[in-house]
Amino acid sequence: MKFLNTIQKISLTLTFLGLLQLSTNGQNSTRSPFSSYGIGDLESTGLAFNTSMGDAKFAIADPYQINIANPASYSLIKLPVFNVGVNYNFLQINQVNSTQNGNIGYLKNISLAFPVAKWWGFSFGMIPQSRMGYRFETSENVTGFGKVNYIYQGEGGINKAYLGNGFSVINDTIQTLSVGFNASYVFGNINRQKRVEPQDVDGAFSTYHSNQLKISDFNFDFGLLYKRKFSKNFSGSLGAFYSIGDSARAYGNEYAYTYRSTIVNDIIEDTIFSRLDTGKFYIPQTLGLGFTIQLNKRQDKYNKQYLLAVDYSKTDWSKASLFGNNLGLAVRDQISVGFQYIPDAKAYKNVQKMINYRAGFRYTNTHLIVNDQNIAEYGISFGIGIPIISAGKGTMFNIGIEAGRRGDKNVTPIYEQFTTIHVGLSLTPSKFDRWFYKSKID
Repeated sequence: MKFLNTIQKISLTLTFLGLLQLSTNGQNSTRSPFSSYGIGDLESTGLAFNTSMGDAKFAIADPYQINIANPASYSLIKLPVFNVGVNYNFLQINQVNSTQNGNIGYLKNISLAFPVAKWWGFSFGMIPQSRMGYRFETSENVTGFGKVNYIYQGEGGINKAYLGNGFSVINDTIQTLSVGFNASYVFGNINRQKRVEPQDVDGAFSTYHSNQLKISDFNFDFGLLYKRKFSKNFSGSLGAFYSIGDSARAYGNEYAYTYRSTIVNDIIEDTIFSRLDTGKFYIPQTLGLGFTIQLNKRQDKYNKQYLLAVDYSKTDWSKASLFGNNLGLAVRDQISVGFQYIPDAKAYKNVQKMINYRAGFRYTNTHLIVNDQNIAEYGISFGIGIPIISAGKGTMFNIGIEAGRRGDKNVTPIYEQFTTIHVGLSLTPSKFDRWFYKSKID
């Protein structure tokens, strides 16, 4: 019981840290200069076990893991599952003559799923959709002013709170066909600032420009999942995901003023302009397709299990606009390949034999355009899932690491090398617990 209490404390701690991060939405959750484009760095809906497999997710259905990326998978959940995850990112920003390092942690997800009936599963939770956090400086010599420094800074992000349902249309010993949907509330704040500071002219005023954006609206996405058993040891699945393109409500507050810097603080001299905007932010549609192949092999008294997953997704960010103005982004597509190996999938009392070993690769043609070139990103990932049998059937600690690069030093003035640690805990009720059941007193 002491061990179970430890697991519960870990999950509560991760949940608290996640909720704290959400409550301070304006704080940075990335250090990347590339997050200055659009609404920031886009976040995958894949959880820790997905990202360890190259972010493959659309056709994966595990009865003890929550797969937000395909809501049809909720129908196959066998027990209530609580999942909380955090990421920790190490970033190296490389420029022509300098290198900067930064690291930061942030909430990945808080989710709960449970079966309502044999053919119906339900899930709800919260995940980030984008993250913004950057600060960089440039300077130039301006006639009549000499050296002028430009300081750019931004922070914030967009979050998504979802309610999802999955339904089994066909469910027999040979095949299952499921459909599902997520109804999401998309919300968040993005704040950008720019400072212009003359260095060589005494008494010259500096300029501060702020652009604050608030987004809030509802969005819907749909999933389809088909699984088939071809033989005793061989099975496969097909998955599809579609998110509706929509126009979210957007509120803007833009203003600028001049100021004088002192040792203590900045003294505002004059307001140049102040403007409030209301309108729409166009969220583009997303299409995702995937398949898996699973082989179960009996060998040396071990029930070995091999899983191969392949995904492709596409989002047309070239149509994204804010207040009627195109954001100048590009079509984003990604291909993911993932692999999972379990030494003995039926060794229910031997944790070492049931460890899930994972690896994967992804290549992303991002939505970013720099110097008229699309920015490419790739990552190689590895991870493991450690079953915690005594804490409940299906309880698993997932940890993975992804290393990769964004940008090309031969194409753009800035490129990044990153390493991200993904940690997730899927918690199911133990034999001593009965979630969602009212206690009875005899």
